[in-house]
Amino acid sequence: MTKKGLFILISCICISLFASAQEVTVYKVSLGNFSGVKVFDFPGIANNGLLYGQKLNQGLEQINIGDYTDYTQALELTKNAKKGGFINARVEEMAFSNQSTHYVQIASFDYFKQLSLDLSHIGKQRNLTGVDGIIRILEGPYDSREQAAAALQVIKAEYSGAFIAKFPKELVHPLGDFYFNQDAITQPQLTGYSTKDQEMGLDLLINEEIYTFWELHFSTQLKQIERPSIRGNKKRTASIELQKLLKKDGIYTSSLDGYYGKGTKSAFKSAYENDPIIQFTKTTIVKKDKNIVALEIENINDCLLNIPFEPKVCEEKLRTMSDPLAGAYIAYLEMIASGPSSNLNKTMNMAIQLAFKEGSINSNMRFDPNANYDYQNLEQIIQHLLYIHMNAEEKIPAPCWLYDYHIKEISSFSAKDPVSFSKIQWNNCASMYNWEEMNVLLHLAKQISLGTTNAFESANGWNEQIELIYNAKIISENDATANAAWSNNVITNLYKWGQKDPYLERLSYSIRLLYFQNLVLLEDMFMDRGHNAKTSKNMALSAMNSMVGPYFGSFN
Repeated sequence: MTKKGLFILISCICISLFASAQEVTVYKVSLGNFSGVKVFDFPGIANNGLLYGQKLNQGLEQINIGDYTDYTQALELTKNAKKGGFINARVEEMAFSNQSTHYVQIASFDYFKQLSLDLSHIGKQRNLTGVDGIIRILEGPYDSREQAAAALQVIKAEYSGAFIAKFPKELVHPLGDFYFNQDAITQPQLTGYSTKDQEMGLDLLINEEIYTFWELHFSTQLKQIERPSIRGNKKRTASIELQKLLKKDGIYTSSLDGYYGKGTKSAFKSAYENDPIIQFTKTTIVKKDKNIVALEIENINDCLLNIPFEPKVCEEKLRTMSDPLAGAYIAYLEMIASGPSSNLNKTMNMAIQLAFKEGSINSNMRFDPNANYDYQNLEQIIQHLLYIHMNAEEKIPAPCWLYDYHIKEISSFSAKDPVSFSKIQWNNCASMYNWEEMNVLLHLAKQISLGTTNAFESANGWNEQIELIYNAKIISENDATANAAWSNNVITNLYKWGQKDPYLERLSYSIRLLYFQNLVLLEDMFMDRGHNAKTSKNMALSAMNSMVGPYFGSFN
């Protein structure tokens, strides 16, 4: 039998089988809920099945891959998906009604080709179905076989091999924008980023005040969380633990009363300023990160730090640079100032091409750097900009203001691709808490993690902080108990670890000192937001777990 004849036979068997799919068990793998994604965001998994979405509330889609008649195959894919970052992946058995519908099948292909579907299908109201290895493009549905037969005579003029097929409606999915990318763009050579085609844009920003620019486009000011004033009239566990450390070091001489009064404040200040590890780390952070607005804009790092304050000056400087991040931020500014344009597309796609010309540091990222993108919204720009940061040199970290203004977009990115997110170098932003003590604690925590940081925990921690700060998430009793147990374990094991030699003992002391000081600050921050002492304690432990937990995995 010829290969063509064999393929026709297999197709007929499949069509016959799924015309009455209620007699067959079919499985899909749910990858999770996402917003604003396309098939190109799942390049590492798209060759395992047909990707399709199911609309949910609030603009979310459940993205599935399938469909399979073999449960073992679905389960294996689920395991691989979890390893690749889709931690919520699960197998779901599909339910079928007793209704099958007539379609006209016009083409079929292997799963991996869905990343390069022919653009001629756009706007034709076509559908896809994919079961056990083959994706089929369908026209229809038709109410009867007679209607399908009439349509077939017209369709055959374009697709001579088309034929009538019958499928349950649950196996058929719209062939929409989810599957398509823009037409191929001719990439310019690496000679810097030329002037824009449009006459309007950043020129309009010359006379705007510093924050007016951001207020116009984001309706918000820079979200900085000030260091709270510590309440001296609240008795709390974190203060007692801090006092114990200070007393053991001979700095604090008063009683262990749990109140952060003048004596505790003075003792901590003395310990902090005279701790050699803390002071060395503090100096290292200042030298390494330069997380301040540069007085002179001389290089790309200066430009990125200054964009909210000098957008026009920075934009002009970036145009003289050939670094991929320069192009990405030019596209970012153009989207804000002027909206979508063909020139913006060229600039951003050129930046992606240059950033990934030597490959990616994350081979399983949820992004195809070889595709050409048509940018219609800021969210897509932000997420692709982050992929470029992921692949950039360590000396060009992402600026803190980026997530101050784009919490929603960055949260979506970290949930979709936690491994890539964990590889992004940031200026030492101390998450959303711009406190010196928090900066130093996080810096030391990262140092002692010894490369064992859990990328998924880190990304989940990011989302947890966003929930706490912006949505005032209340911690359940079970979570509060778990966080308290985690904290006790970490502190106990840090102490034991420090008993190995004098240096580790000193390092352990410095980390625990910073830990309890920041726990007190977090409690006061949440009390400043109107929460009572108990709720604030629970939220502070949750915030601490989300920030340092990924680095303290070996101490838990």
